[in-house]
Amino acid sequence: MIVSVKVLSKLANLRKKYAGYDLVVIGANFFTEGGDWRSIYTYVRHQQTDKRKVTLIVLSGIRSWARFAMTVMFSPVILVNCIAALAYWPVLVACLLRSDIRVYLHATTYALNEFCTASRWKYGLLKRILRKNRILCVSRQAESLYARHYGAQNCKIVYECPGNTDRVRFDEDRINILMVGSINHRKGAELYSQVADLAERQAMRWRFHWVGAISTMNPIYLSRNVVWHGWRWSPGEFIQSCDVFFLSSIDDPFPLAFAEAMQDGKRCVAYEGTGAAEAIDGLPACSVFRSYEPESAFEAIQAALHPGDDCLHLISEKGTDLSSIRSFSRRMEEALRKGD
Repeated sequence: MIVSVKVLSKLANLRKKYAGYDLVVIGANFFTEGGDWRSIYTYVRHQQTDKRKVTLIVLSGIRSWARFAMTVMFSPVILVNCIAALAYWPVLVACLLRSDIRVYLHATTYALNEFCTASRWKYGLLKRILRKNRILCVSRQAESLYARHYGAQNCKIVYECPGNTDRVRFDEDRINILMVGSINHRKGAELYSQVADLAERQAMRWRFHWVGAISTMNPIYLSRNVVWHGWRWSPGEFIQSCDVFFLSSIDDPFPLAFAEAMQDGKRCVAYEGTGAAEAIDGLPACSVFRSYEPESAFEAIQAALHPGDDCLHLISEKGTDLSSIRSFSRRMEEALRKGD
């Protein structure tokens, strides 16, 4: 009886969690050569930055399928992205059982014919889904194809979105401080906010920027004294435009954005508990804070700003030695060599 109560309680909690999502996106191929994942991935990250309860399930591994099952049972709004996801039997069955599941389809005639060649059974079910589910289309041409050849009656054209292409515009009269990463506790979003507030109280001409999307459902403090730029395909232009890269993470081995900032010769600040700290400790125009407190981080930024620009090339040289493709390849080849 006790076991049953525990199971029912856990199921109730799962139902509450998945029923609370504004949208669950289900996809198969992400970060692949093709581009049919990019628009929906951009949308998900944008919605998360706006603090909407939107999540993404990539169909790989047992845990993903457990989340998929919970989604089909409890989530009110589900979107399946691209034909690759529909190649899975559970996804096809879910779309047949729930006609309210939307399908964002990028498939051409060629892709649909290939789908038919791979499995006529799945192709037959796909045709039924096209007739009864809402199909999100990337163009009028695609809508016409699905309607004319497959009897799609509930289409909506949403086009595509390549991601944010806005130019970076920093105030050159201020010291622009940057962090790149997911907005959560481990990456130090709260500490970053507290340092920005401290700088504002002390009337420092500093402007704090953060590039990245929210990746937690837990409430965290996000300061109005930080410009939250949201997720970007590539933060490179932001890194090139900043004056200081402030890694606020409490736990981070060696972030790629930090490596890029070093190669660009940017003043860098990091907490001593991160792997990044070992790369900059002792470098001019860089600073490591020993106590994970806003006052300590604030003082570290001040220390990094003190030396002149004539020593920034030393940061770039160290960053290139650590992270250029040539040096990385050399170390990788040594590590892979037999007998060493």
